[in-house]
Order: sequence, then structure tokens, then C-alpha cells
Amino acid sequence: MTFIESIKRLGLADFPENGLSAEQNKLRLAVKSFLDCDEEKAEELARELLASTCEEIKDMAYELLFSILIWQDRFGGLKSLGFPRNDDDTEQIEMYDTRDTEFSLSNEISEAEMPEFPMIQPIMTVRINGEDVNLLVDTGAMFTVITQSVADICGIKSEEKSVSADAVTEGSVAAGAARINELRLGKSVIRNKKCLIMPDKALDFSAAGGPKINGMIGWEIIKRLRWEIDYKNRRIRLCAPHKSDANRNMCCDFYPMVRIVVNGEPITAALDTGGNKSYFGKIMVGRFPGAEKDKRQIAGAGQSEAFEYEGYVVPELPIFFNDKQVVLKDAFIHATREFSPSRTFILSGSIGSDIFSDHILTIDFENRHLSIVHAL
Repeated sequence: MTFIESIKRLGLADFPENGLSAEQNKLRLAVKSFLDCDEEKAEELARELLASTCEEIKDMAYELLFSILIWQDRFGGLKSLGFPRNDDDTEQIEMYDTRDTEFSLSNEISEAEMPEFPMIQPIMTVRINGEDVNLLVDTGAMFTVITQSVADICGIKSEEKSVSADAVTEGSVAAGAARINELRLGKSVIRNKKCLIMPDKALDFSAAGGPKINGMIGWEIIKRLRWEIDYKNRRIRLCAPHKSDANRNMCCDFYPMVRIVVNGEPITAALDTGGNKSYFGKIMVGRFPGAEKDKRQIAGAGQSEAFEYEGYVVPELPIFFNDKQVVLKDAFIHATREFSPSRTFILSGSIGSDIFSDHILTIDFENRHLSIVHAL
């Protein structure tokens, strides 16, 4: 395994600086700082590495800086660093740039019951251009999505440009870019907000045993608010975030990631509230004594049938979020599939909604904090 390949797996385990060059060690520390949610230190080190004569190291530094600036809404600073460097950069900057979007986020807590939904994932009634719409609260959707039928009801027209939206199962579906005039989430209001429009059939999971959904509140909105999702009592509370000194355990590299502890080892996993099941990638194979061979079906956007994957199952797996232990039942480990939803990293796996079924999940990305407590 090359040094860069090891760096991309640093979310699973650290490695010593012995045998590394000064620049390699600086990159190791930059990536480690990023995954440990110290973006200030990661940015400082990454900027220094832009002077590297090693193209691989320099490219990795650019990737870190791109993620940091995008998710801190520092779009003006991208040009000074030479972004966009390619067509992917251009598309992502255009998609996530919110300088022409108005955010009026309420400091007052909004609380509402979740509408009835045949799966465990959280769902919320929002108002789009004056119309009530039930949307999935999906941290695994990097952008807000609505179906074509919802767009028609709400008077939203697709722009000429279309993009390819990726699914968790590595499939993709064509989506039209559009704008929502007004989006209300409780007492908070967002105006002139970009979104994607997908064909209704792309969000119909009934053939794979799931529901039809109207769309998703994406991560680019979720990250701006403080959410309390009470899975047990099916309630959601949200408001504008306030500065906090809570323990930092979240980062984002074009996918939200959380630091957890499994078998006494800190690892980095994706956070996907839109997924009904948690699972691990092949990077975790061999780390769980007693795991038995098994298969699991998983479906994603744009796929009417579930894909079957071979792997291993651990009957009961304790996972720690900070100091709170949750036992994941029938934890699935993929035998052949690596999990890489971010731009850069190979992650240990994905944390879905099943692990929070009896808990209140708090997401406060402004303070890079995720926590859970047992619901009453």
C-alpha cells in the first residue's frame, strides 16, 4: 500500500511518523487534524504543503482545503487558491455556492411530530413555495432533492443544466437543477435556494421493500441548523446553532463523517440518516471475532431493485458516540466493497438510522458535534 493510499485510510487507524519524510509527516498531521475536527490546524498545514514538489502530496493538500472552504461557506477564498482546478470542482462550486441565497434561521426552537412514515428514517413537513411537503431528513443526501411531481405542485421549473446524482449503492440518476423561492423549516426560512429535481420513479423504493418519498432535505441545509431527532417518539426539534464548546466529533469531506469508537479503536464513519441500516466496508473485515458469513440487500436512489452484497454479520456490536454506548444488532461488514462516499477518504462504513431507534440524535455541525441520549 502506498503512502497516499494509507493516508486515505487514516480514518481507520493512525500510523507512526517513523520512516516518513518531513512533508509526508506534515500531510499525515494535516489529515489527522481534519479527521479529528481541528479544521484550523488542518488548513494551516495544508496551505504549507501547497509549496510541495511532490504532486501527490500537493493534490491531497488541495483536496483538504477545498472541503474546508466549501463547508465553511468561504466561496470567495477558493479563487485565490486556484480553484476550480477541473470540471468536478466547477460543478461543485456552482452547486454549493450560497452567496445569492438568503438564510433567516430562527433562534427559537421549532418542534413538530414527524408525519407517518413506513420506515425508521426521520421525515419532516416543510413548506415549499407555500405548499406542505414531507421530506426525508437525509444527511447522506449532499443536496436537497424533490420529485418532479412536487416541483410541479410547488411551481418549480428545472433549469437547462442537469447533473448526475450518486446513490449509496454506487448507482446514479440524472437530476435537473432548479431553485426554490421559499423553503420554510419550522420558524426558519431559506429563500432562493438551489435544489435538484428527480423523476418520481427514482425515489420510489417500493419494489425494493421501501416507500415512495417526495425528496430529501440535504446535508447542505441540515448543516446550518441544530437538530434534535427523537426517533423513539417521532419528533423533531430544530433552531439556529449557537456557539458551543461541546466535544468535536464531526467533519465533512463532501459527506458528513463522525468519529466513533468500535472495539476500543477510534474510527471515522459516514453519517447517513436517510439509510435504514448501518454497515461497514471491507476495510473492517477481520476486526470482529465471531463474525459469520451472510448476505444483505441494499437499494439506493434510481434503483428499483435492491443489490445483494456478501459479507459478515456480528450479532451485537457495541459502538461509542463520545461516551455513550449503543449496541448495533446484526452489524453487517461488506466482504468486497470499500466505502468511499467522500472525495478523498476510504471510510470504515456508514451509520444509518437503525442505530438511533430508541435515542435522540443531536446534529450540530456548526460546532462539529454529534451526540445521542436515550429517549424517554
